[in-house]
Amino acid sequence: MKKVFVSYAHEDRPFVAQLAPALAQSGYEVWWDRELEGGDAFRAKIEESLNAADAVVVVWSGRSRASRWVLDEAEKGLQRNVLVPVRVDKSALPLGFGGLHTLDFSAWNGAADARVFTELADRIAKVSAAAPDVQRRRAFFSLAWGLLLGVAVGLAFAAAGVALDLGFGGVTAETMTTSALLGVGSALPVALWAAVRARRFAQSNPIAVLTRMLRTYSIAALFALLLVVVVSALSAETIQAKMASERFGEIAGVVLVGTLIFGAAIAIINGLMYALARAQRAA
Repeated sequence: MKKVFVSYAHEDRPFVAQLAPALAQSGYEVWWDRELEGGDAFRAKIEESLNAADAVVVVWSGRSRASRWVLDEAEKGLQRNVLVPVRVDKSALPLGFGGLHTLDFSAWNGAADARVFTELADRIAKVSAAAPDVQRRRAFFSLAWGLLLGVAVGLAFAAAGVALDLGFGGVTAETMTTSALLGVGSALPVALWAAVRARRFAQSNPIAVLTRMLRTYSIAALFALLLVVVVSALSAETIQAKMASERFGEIAGVVLVGTLIFGAAIAIINGLMYALARAQRAA
């Protein structure tokens, strides 16, 4: 019998008191903190049940999104690719969980034949059926796609840099090498961070990784354009004295290099923050 762990805020206990029996009738062994017996070590019992669960159902609400316990339990379920989120009100989902498809139980009346409950049972069956080796393959392919896309995107940026050099001054072996190192070296951190994010959401295809890369580069491009505006304002007279083509080349070059550098910086900072958060939770 598959084991289901239900994570929730105590204020949402009436909802869980309906959900747990319905899941049990569907053939699952359901654990929620009501199952704690007198004398049980609270933390140890919860951790044991969470680690043994084949699926983790997190109940999001305005109360649970502020609960450190619920956030930590949901994170552990997400890391294992067994998280199935539901929501009981219209509150915003916690940061980091908005990319998951979340079932809306705000209008559920407790019926086991309701469409939303049937979908929940199907999703639990799907995640609980995924063997550990399947999960490991997903993680491997996600990182592999990140490496491949990082090299491809980096070489594309390098090609753009070489094209700018061709149009505005010529190309040498040194500038080609510099463009390649800058492009690939800056794109790889972004791609690997995007791959880790995609893996956390149980995705292992190149589209998921590339989509997250584009989001990061979109933010980086805005920073780069802001840098162009600032530099232009501080050196307006110098820029106005140059030819239009030269000004275009300078602006394009700054945006290109700025996007690479800012994108890599965003990915590295996010990665460090994620690692710090995990270390604090472990402590």
